[in-house]
Amino acid sequence: MGFKTQVVTFQDQLSQTLKSASGPSDSSGGTNPTQIGLGVTVGSVNTINSQGNLQTTGKSTDMAIQGNGYFVVTANGKDQLYSRDGTFDLDSTGSLVNPASGTRLLGYQADKFGFVDTSAPITPTSTLAVPIGSLTDAKQTDGVTVTGNLDASSALYSSKVDYSGNLDSAAASTAQVQTTTTVYDSLGNAHTVLMTLSNPVANPTGTGVPAGATQSWRVTVKVDGTAVYDSGTGKSALYRVAGGWRFANTTTGANLGSAISLDGGTASNKGVRTPCGQRQEKPTPLSPCWMANHSASATAPCLVTV
Repeated sequence: MGFKTQVVTFQDQLSQTLKSASGPSDSSGGTNPTQIGLGVTVGSVNTINSQGNLQTTGKSTDMAIQGNGYFVVTANGKDQLYSRDGTFDLDSTGSLVNPASGTRLLGYQADKFGFVDTSAPITPTSTLAVPIGSLTDAKQTDGVTVTGNLDASSALYSSKVDYSGNLDSAAASTAQVQTTTTVYDSLGNAHTVLMTLSNPVANPTGTGVPAGATQSWRVTVKVDGTAVYDSGTGKSALYRVAGGWRFANTTTGANLGSAISLDGGTASNKGVRTPCGQRQEKPTPLSPCWMANHSASATAPCLVTV
């Protein structure tokens, strides 16, 4: 770790000049001096700082530099030295130390908030210490940021559900039509709305039947399996009159239009209150959510909006 190739430069211990150098003339070129060297000594040892191969040591405190650069260390707390040797251990104070030379690694130390100021100067006192075993106060999360796109055209919750289909004007009395739709409350919870049309009667007669009615159907609505509206309880029924569909009071025959309001009211076209959901700060439902609307064309389709 940190090994670098070195090259030795040798020099003469003593040399004698037998002939001095001469400069060029008009007829010949210059000549070098004639010298005799006596003895050899080491002139210098130069380190070749080219990039070597990195190796894994298995120690988390060992480091290496890829490319140019040096580790900045100090031996006495006063001078800054430079080294490519990345062999380090932790001493008793938690400082990163080269165990062979005793030099301490210098660098940028993070503050208690984890911030590292790289603009601060590195001095011989900028030793890096790892506070192993020390404890810090836990800090609770005080904010969470969530990013993303929401569909601005989407409703926040379901206020009505549309059903469409054809009702057979010649349907037998045992005929039954069911349609299921999923709706969502203000908290995003899904609910299943089941509408059932049954017991068709051709050319109904009697009390409460609108004049000109050619067919009637019993209508029930369930939310998550719980009945919230049933025209068979004597409140109203769905009638085909003059090519269209409408609810009528089964006692008075009063036209109730094409809406059923599931808000807990007592009128003939009211059903059990069905909340969209609740705000967290309020335990009461926000509002009645679902309306049942019925209409038809000349071919007798029945559109139910809940």
